[in-house]
Amino acid sequence: MEIEAHLETFCRISQGIPCGSPIAALDAPSRFRWLTAARSTMLQCSKVHPGFTASPDATQVRLFKELVL
Repeated sequence: MEIEAHLETFCRISQGIPCGSPIAALDAPSRFRWLTAARSTMLQCSKVHPGFTASPDATQVRLFKELVL
């Protein structure tokens, strides 16, 4: 349950939804930098993918296989 609460908070912060965190009130670039900072979270499990790809679907599948499975 605790991990689910943390994941839900991450979702709310990324969307800018008020959730009791001052981070959620920041602009989108600032929220992104906070969520992806290696030292600011307990959930950081890999380096940030820059998001540049010719095939988003294929890249998502590849990253999921590499980083999750």
